[in-house]
Amino acid sequence: IDERLSPLARDMMANLWSRHIETRIKIHSIFTFEDTWINRVRRYLSPAVIDVSDDVDGEVRRADLTPLPAGWDECVGNGRVCLELISSAKLTEYILWLHTCTALPCLILIIVNMIEFPEHDLVTQDRKLLDSCFVVFEDMIQYLPKEPFSTILSISHQLDRRAKGQVYRTLLMKGDVSHENDFQMSPSTAWALLDDIEFQ
Repeated sequence: IDERLSPLARDMMANLWSRHIETRIKIHSIFTFEDTWINRVRRYLSPAVIDVSDDVDGEVRRADLTPLPAGWDECVGNGRVCLELISSAKLTEYILWLHTCTALPCLILIIVNMIEFPEHDLVTQDRKLLDSCFVVFEDMIQYLPKEPFSTILSISHQLDRRAKGQVYRTLLMKGDVSHENDFQMSPSTAWALLDDIEFQ
Protein backbone atom coordinates (compact mmCIF):
# COMPACT_ATOMS: atom_id res chain seq x y z
CA ILE A 1 0.00 0.00 0.00
CA ASP A 2 2.82 2.41 0.87
CA GLU A 3 4.35 1.84 -2.58
CA ARG A 4 1.11 2.62 -4.43
CA LEU A 5 -0.34 5.53 -2.46
CA SER A 6 0.96 8.86 -1.24
CA PRO A 7 0.52 9.47 2.52
CA LEU A 8 -2.45 11.78 1.87
CA ALA A 9 -4.12 9.32 -0.53
CA ARG A 10 -3.49 6.49 1.94
CA ASP A 11 -5.14 8.42 4.78
CA MET A 12 -8.14 9.27 2.60
CA MET A 13 -8.39 5.63 1.51
CA ALA A 14 -8.19 4.54 5.16
CA ASN A 15 -11.06 6.88 6.04
CA LEU A 16 -13.28 5.58 3.24
CA TRP A 17 -12.36 1.93 3.76
CA SER A 18 -12.87 2.19 7.50
CA ARG A 19 -16.45 3.38 7.06
CA HIS A 20 -17.09 0.73 4.39
CA ILE A 21 -15.84 -2.21 6.48
CA GLU A 22 -17.58 -0.92 9.61
CA THR A 23 -20.85 -0.95 7.67
CA ARG A 24 -20.19 -4.43 6.24
CA ILE A 25 -19.30 -6.03 9.58
CA LYS A 26 -22.34 -4.45 11.23
CA ILE A 27 -24.56 -5.83 8.46
CA HIS A 28 -23.12 -9.31 9.09
CA SER A 29 -23.25 -8.94 12.91
CA ILE A 30 -19.48 -9.28 13.33
CA PHE A 31 -19.09 -6.05 15.28
CA THR A 32 -17.00 -6.28 18.45
CA PHE A 33 -19.43 -4.18 20.45
CA GLU A 34 -22.38 -6.52 19.80
CA ASP A 35 -23.06 -8.92 22.67
CA THR A 36 -23.95 -11.90 20.45
CA TRP A 37 -20.68 -11.73 18.50
CA ILE A 38 -18.42 -11.03 21.48
CA ASN A 39 -20.02 -13.89 23.42
CA ARG A 40 -19.28 -16.26 20.51
CA VAL A 41 -15.70 -15.00 20.33
CA ARG A 42 -15.18 -15.46 24.08
CA ARG A 43 -16.07 -19.14 23.78
CA TYR A 44 -12.68 -19.71 22.13
CA LEU A 45 -11.14 -18.80 25.50
CA SER A 46 -12.91 -21.71 27.21
CA PRO A 47 -10.89 -24.93 27.72
CA ALA A 48 -14.04 -26.75 26.61
CA VAL A 49 -13.54 -25.24 23.13
CA ILE A 50 -9.72 -24.98 22.91
CA ASP A 51 -7.58 -26.85 25.40
CA VAL A 52 -4.42 -24.73 25.75
CA SER A 53 -1.34 -26.77 26.56
CA ASP A 54 2.37 -26.23 27.19
CA ASP A 55 2.94 -28.86 24.51
CA VAL A 56 0.40 -28.68 21.67
CA ASP A 57 -3.02 -27.07 21.94
CA GLY A 58 -6.10 -29.21 21.37
CA GLU A 59 -8.22 -28.99 18.26
CA VAL A 60 -11.12 -26.53 18.26
CA ARG A 61 -14.30 -28.22 19.50
CA ARG A 62 -17.10 -26.57 17.56
CA ALA A 63 -20.09 -28.27 19.21
CA ASP A 64 -20.84 -25.22 21.38
CA LEU A 65 -20.09 -22.66 18.66
CA THR A 66 -22.71 -21.14 16.41
CA PRO A 67 -21.81 -21.10 12.70
CA LEU A 68 -19.73 -18.21 11.43
CA PRO A 69 -21.90 -15.33 10.18
CA ALA A 70 -22.89 -15.06 6.52
CA GLY A 71 -20.43 -13.05 4.43
CA TRP A 72 -17.49 -14.19 6.56
CA ASP A 73 -14.91 -14.47 3.76
CA GLU A 74 -15.81 -11.07 2.33
CA CYS A 75 -15.48 -9.43 5.76
CA VAL A 76 -12.12 -11.13 6.39
CA GLY A 77 -10.77 -9.83 3.07
CA ASN A 78 -12.02 -6.32 3.79
CA GLY A 79 -10.63 -6.53 7.32
CA ARG A 80 -7.15 -7.31 5.98
CA VAL A 81 -7.18 -4.19 3.82
CA CYS A 82 -8.42 -2.10 6.74
CA LEU A 83 -5.63 -3.34 9.03
CA GLU A 84 -2.98 -2.78 6.34
CA LEU A 85 -4.15 0.81 5.96
CA ILE A 86 -4.23 1.39 9.72
CA SER A 87 -0.82 -0.18 10.31
CA SER A 88 0.78 1.99 7.64
CA ALA A 89 -0.93 5.26 8.63
CA LYS A 90 0.72 7.95 10.69
CA LEU A 91 -1.40 7.93 13.81
CA THR A 92 -2.86 11.28 14.73
CA GLU A 93 -5.55 11.94 17.31
CA TYR A 94 -8.03 12.33 14.44
CA ILE A 95 -7.14 8.97 12.88
CA LEU A 96 -7.06 7.32 16.30
CA TRP A 97 -10.65 8.26 17.13
CA LEU A 98 -11.91 7.78 13.60
CA HIS A 99 -10.63 4.24 13.10
CA THR A 100 -10.48 2.52 16.48
CA CYS A 101 -14.05 1.22 16.39
CA THR A 102 -13.32 -0.37 13.02
CA ALA A 103 -9.74 -1.51 13.53
CA LEU A 104 -10.29 -3.54 16.71
CA PRO A 105 -13.17 -5.57 15.23
CA CYS A 106 -11.00 -6.21 12.14
CA LEU A 107 -8.16 -7.40 14.39
CA ILE A 108 -10.45 -9.90 16.11
CA LEU A 109 -11.91 -10.92 12.74
CA ILE A 110 -8.48 -11.90 11.37
CA ILE A 111 -7.55 -13.73 14.59
CA VAL A 112 -10.80 -15.73 14.64
CA ASN A 113 -10.30 -16.59 10.97
CA MET A 114 -6.86 -17.97 11.85
CA ILE A 115 -8.36 -20.06 14.67
CA GLU A 116 -11.08 -21.43 12.39
CA PHE A 117 -8.89 -21.91 9.31
CA PRO A 118 -5.26 -22.42 10.46
CA GLU A 119 -4.30 -23.86 7.07
CA HIS A 120 -5.53 -21.01 4.88
CA ASP A 121 -3.20 -19.60 2.23
CA LEU A 122 -2.65 -16.21 3.87
CA VAL A 123 -1.70 -17.41 7.38
CA THR A 124 1.89 -16.13 7.12
CA GLN A 125 0.77 -12.77 5.72
CA ASP A 126 -1.92 -12.48 8.40
CA ARG A 127 0.60 -13.32 11.14
CA LYS A 128 2.86 -10.45 10.06
CA LEU A 129 -0.13 -8.13 9.78
CA LEU A 130 -1.37 -9.05 13.27
CA ASP A 131 2.07 -8.61 14.83
CA SER A 132 2.45 -5.13 13.32
CA CYS A 133 -1.09 -4.18 14.32
CA PHE A 134 -0.58 -5.27 17.93
CA VAL A 135 2.36 -2.85 18.13
CA VAL A 136 0.15 -0.05 16.79
CA PHE A 137 -2.73 -0.89 19.15
CA GLU A 138 -0.45 -1.09 22.20
CA ASP A 139 0.67 2.46 21.39
CA MET A 140 -2.90 3.62 20.74
CA ILE A 141 -4.47 2.16 23.87
CA GLN A 142 -2.83 4.67 26.21
CA TYR A 143 -4.87 7.44 24.57
CA LEU A 144 -8.21 5.61 24.71
CA PRO A 145 -10.67 5.03 27.56
CA LYS A 146 -9.73 1.92 29.55
CA GLU A 147 -13.17 0.44 28.98
CA PRO A 148 -13.98 -1.11 26.62
CA PHE A 149 -10.74 -0.75 24.66
CA SER A 150 -8.26 -2.30 27.12
CA THR A 151 -10.61 -5.24 27.66
CA ILE A 152 -11.00 -5.78 23.91
CA LEU A 153 -7.23 -5.64 23.40
CA SER A 154 -6.72 -8.12 26.26
CA ILE A 155 -9.26 -10.51 24.70
CA SER A 156 -7.48 -10.04 21.35
CA HIS A 157 -4.15 -11.12 22.89
CA GLN A 158 -5.75 -14.20 24.47
CA LEU A 159 -7.41 -15.12 21.18
CA ASP A 160 -4.15 -14.55 19.33
CA ARG A 161 -2.41 -17.03 21.63
CA ARG A 162 -5.01 -19.62 20.62
CA ALA A 163 -4.66 -18.74 16.93
CA LYS A 164 -0.90 -19.31 17.12
CA GLY A 165 -1.55 -22.60 18.89
CA GLN A 166 -3.90 -23.78 16.14
CA VAL A 167 -1.46 -22.83 13.37
CA TYR A 168 1.41 -24.55 15.19
CA ARG A 169 -0.73 -27.65 15.75
CA THR A 170 -1.60 -27.74 12.04
CA LEU A 171 2.05 -27.37 11.01
CA LEU A 172 3.03 -30.23 13.32
CA MET A 173 0.31 -32.47 11.89
CA LYS A 174 1.53 -31.71 8.36
CA GLY A 175 5.14 -32.31 9.38
CA ASP A 176 6.17 -28.76 8.44
CA VAL A 177 7.94 -28.15 11.77
CA SER A 178 9.88 -30.33 14.15
CA HIS A 179 8.12 -30.62 17.48
CA GLU A 180 11.32 -30.31 19.49
CA ASN A 181 13.64 -27.95 17.68
CA ASP A 182 12.32 -25.94 14.76
CA PHE A 183 9.49 -23.91 16.25
CA GLN A 184 10.66 -20.35 16.80
CA MET A 185 8.53 -18.51 19.31
CA SER A 186 8.01 -14.83 18.60
CA PRO A 187 8.33 -12.37 21.51
CA SER A 188 4.59 -11.70 21.34
CA THR A 189 3.90 -15.44 21.76
CA ALA A 190 6.26 -15.65 24.72
CA TRP A 191 4.56 -12.72 26.45
CA ALA A 192 1.12 -14.14 25.66
CA LEU A 193 2.14 -17.43 27.26
CA LEU A 194 3.39 -15.61 30.35
CA ASP A 195 0.12 -13.65 30.53
CA ASP A 196 -1.82 -16.93 30.55
CA ILE A 197 0.17 -18.42 33.44
CA GLU A 198 -1.48 -18.12 36.82
CA PHE A 199 1.25 -17.63 39.40
CA GLN A 200 0.58 -19.19 42.80
